Amino acid sequence: MAEEVDNTIKVENAPKMSFEDALARLETIVHQLESGALPLEESIKQFEEGMLLSKICGDKLSDAENKIEQLVKRNDGTLGWVEYNGQRPQNQ
Repeated sequence: MAEEVDNTIKVENAPKMSFEDALARLETIVHQLESGALPLEESIKQFEEGMLLSKICGDKLSDAENKIEQLVKRNDGTLGWVEYNGQRPQNQ
């Protein structure tokens, strides 16, 4: 009989995950939940892990967004870099 492997992400290890690893694991969980083949308790466990992974992905995307710079055309026609603030840049 094959031994079942527990791939559950531990809360203390979650921030160390890369965005790509967290997203891949989240996609796996979504497929498992959508299949409807998991027992209720396992579905709840997978859902909770998925919520944690969703937060990790969101946090990592927010961090990346804060690092993005935008090239903006100024009123005098020159181009310059400004920090991304989540809004469409105005001519400067």
